[in-house]
Amino acid sequence: MANESLNQLAQNMENLSSAYENSYSAGSNVNIKYIPDYIGYDAGLPNSTYSGGGNDIQLKGSFEDFARYNSSWSGYRRQRNLGPGGENEYCNQFVVARTSTMTIYALRNNTEIYKNFAPVGTINAANFMTVQGFQGDIISTTRPINIRSANMDPGVAYLGWMGYAFAHRQDRYTGTILFIYAPNTTNVQLLYTTTDDYASSLTSQATTTISAGSYWTQSMLTTRNYYIYANKPVTCYAYNVSGTGMQDTLPLYPMDQDDKFGAFSTGGHILTTNNAGIVRAGSATSQVIYNRSSNGNSTTEVNQLSVASAVDTDTAPGQTSAGFFAGPVQKVQTGNNNLFTCESQGDGNGGEMTPFVSNKAFGQATILTSTADWATCIAESGTTVFRRNQFGNVLQSQIMSGTATYNLYFARFSALQAGDVLETADGTPMICYYDADSTLDDERVNFMSNSKMDLTLVTLDITTQNWGSDFEACAQGPVAPVQTAYIISSFSNGQQIFEDAACTIEWSTAFGPGWYFNQSTSERFYYQNYEAGGISDIQSCGKSERRLKYNIKFIGESLMGIPMYHFNYKNKKDGVGRFVGTMVDDLQRLGFEDALIYGNDAIYVNYSKIDVPFKLVE
Repeated sequence: MANESLNQLAQNMENLSSAYENSYSAGSNVNIKYIPDYIGYDAGLPNSTYSGGGNDIQLKGSFEDFARYNSSWSGYRRQRNLGPGGENEYCNQFVVARTSTMTIYALRNNTEIYKNFAPVGTINAANFMTVQGFQGDIISTTRPINIRSANMDPGVAYLGWMGYAFAHRQDRYTGTILFIYAPNTTNVQLLYTTTDDYASSLTSQATTTISAGSYWTQSMLTTRNYYIYANKPVTCYAYNVSGTGMQDTLPLYPMDQDDKFGAFSTGGHILTTNNAGIVRAGSATSQVIYNRSSNGNSTTEVNQLSVASAVDTDTAPGQTSAGFFAGPVQKVQTGNNNLFTCESQGDGNGGEMTPFVSNKAFGQATILTSTADWATCIAESGTTVFRRNQFGNVLQSQIMSGTATYNLYFARFSALQAGDVLETADGTPMICYYDADSTLDDERVNFMSNSKMDLTLVTLDITTQNWGSDFEACAQGPVAPVQTAYIISSFSNGQQIFEDAACTIEWSTAFGPGWYFNQSTSERFYYQNYEAGGISDIQSCGKSERRLKYNIKFIGESLMGIPMYHFNYKNKKDGVGRFVGTMVDDLQRLGFEDALIYGNDAIYVNYSKIDVPFKLVE
């Protein structure tokens, strides 16, 4: 439904102002003329046919679809856990840029997947499905996902990254295709210059009008610095198929005034132009761009006097990262409200490219769609990042390192698997990049989620004290202090136990490795850190004196000649339901003393010493 009421249009303005203007405060007057300056509308691209020179500002037509009224609007740059109906929001929509089989991984349970707004399936957290995508198809979801093509690139343009002005330098491979999708009827122009650094003139390669819900493709030639302008929001993707891999392939992030985060992995580009306010003023201005690093270093990349409509293409950033995003990482900032975008290029072994993004694209978590040699996470504070496997178990945690001078931090992980999840401990937003194979051209950015992985938890009462032996745990555990513990899936060998419901503090971290007693199941077990095996040696610790039981029924003897019974416990704290097991007096009579454990309140049986089971039967 169109947002045509005055209140809705005013809310659109509030949304844009609160999201994009750092000095904005709710309830203050919003001047429409400043909105284009923040988001790239009417950008100062020379020789642009469709830019209005900073004067073509329409309250309805210009911004309506970019910030359409929504009571929970929080910017479209990250995915949101919306549930049913979420597939209709741009933040949860992708458009297939190139026909391919798409692999989709879910972060949350009950994630509904749609193709062209028709349901195609539902998947749970850490599960995946494949969907045949044809160029121009819309893949939408009710909850956050990650997605890739059969060639290991994202393969989709993200509608959460729509904008008015984009830029990209094409300087290595021929045959790269630019894909542009428009949800509304939109005028688009593709401009370029072969001049690096400052340029006050651009050449038009092509112009078109894209019909609503359609796309346009153009071949990009080398060596050209491309600038794209649309009079309504569009989303862009550049791709170049190379065998089973990709070269110079990336979703483009729009030009705006926000700080941009990423890593110039041995090289990259910074592309700049002026905002609508500067164009409207029509006078000379300064273009200023700074490049900061997480090691505290900084360089001024652009500092020049510019006419109102001009661009600058910096192809040699002064601050870079070691290959494969090994650090330091970078943050690029404007010093004079210029519009700009950035992209990383090359590790010296192929055609990897990734976009820098603003913190509006940051999220709490992402899930990997393939194995990965490495993954690098970037944030504005030194938060802790957890790596979970597809079952939710914490495999690693790292505290981000960096500099408070520029509020720039990162952490890097190695040897990851498909379905692994990266998430921050405290919900701090971050952006993640990864490389599925460093010998291929598949360095990629992740589309982030505003929520963490869904975890299916089992709660148990486990002693906070550990003992030196299984016998001690069995004898002392039933009366020892307990605390609620959290387990993902089930209490079984190899699993991980957590102290907290968020499943971030492992049991051995809080209480140390050793023998514990599970009062919920009357079992003793050994616990060590997860990398070494987690839970092991689970053994039943049943109170087995006849006086503690009732409704006793003899059911036969074991191969060792030990009587077996069905029974119930008189005290529900000892167990609820009907059990199978044996009796202490029978074991004493038959000489199985080594299977008995004499506790403070009862005599227990170490069932691992005999061939009688101890378990619930009903």
